Amino acid sequence: MLWLLPNAPRWPDGPRSQFEEIVSTSGEVAKQAGNRTTLRFLAQGRAFFLKIHTGIGWHEIFKNLLMGKMPVLGAGVEWTALQAVRALGIHTVTPAGYGSQGLNPARQRSFLLTEDLGESVTLESLLMAWAGLERLSQKELRLKRELIRGTAQLIKRLHAHSLIHRDLYLCHIRIRIADLANHVQDGCPPLYLMDLHRTQVRTFRRTRWIVKDLGSLYFSALHIGLSKQDRFRFIREYALRPLREELCGEGLWKRVGDRAMKTKQLPLAQTKEPAGSECRSNATIG
Repeated sequence: MLWLLPNAPRWPDGPRSQFEEIVSTSGEVAKQAGNRTTLRFLAQGRAFFLKIHTGIGWHEIFKNLLMGKMPVLGAGVEWTALQAVRALGIHTVTPAGYGSQGLNPARQRSFLLTEDLGESVTLESLLMAWAGLERLSQKELRLKRELIRGTAQLIKRLHAHSLIHRDLYLCHIRIRIADLANHVQDGCPPLYLMDLHRTQVRTFRRTRWIVKDLGSLYFSALHIGLSKQDRFRFIREYALRPLREELCGEGLWKRVGDRAMKTKQLPLAQTKEPAGSECRSNATIG
């Protein structure tokens, strides 16, 4: 199976199949995680990211199934998620191609090709930089509030359409440097949702999935100096109802807080994105 969109670069004809030519592309290794390798390369004067998945093996498949988790077999999950997220009007990387090879789910090889987002910064690193300042300017304060509102609106739209990110940390939300430089006083600059390789499109919603997403996001915000007012601003924008009603009793946000605290207490090796560890690559796809 092979799909190359019109924006994909052209590979020269050779003795190997087009799939083999693509997965053999040389480039700078932007990220290596388990059975996934992400390369950045230049072609026809443009920059692309190529994420290559190799088989995860039956052991990993059964381990995930026994834990009640859906194993990520290849790039097809992210390819589907990219289409769904973009259909909602949420900014993310621009897909350029997808391919898979092999019927054995444990040994299937696949790739995802996307355009380079360009120079960008994570929401985590931007908020951390502000947390280190003694005082924010009025412009920085307005922008911070808009970013909190914009993040809440993005996640609300995602969850309202039964999409669960399953890797939702502040370092997986990016802002293009050009958009920050051209930002006007009112409104939030475009926020790009990244790393969709675990995202699931559900036909129905369960609160526990939403709690996991929001708990991960809150966990990643514990170390960046957000005030109580900042947290309340996010909750109001996400819930779209009076704060007093939303926070009463043992509701959603109590569970979200408990989930974040539970994640914080895990050994460092068991957390997906340890607090303070910004995603390393400039604009990778996962």
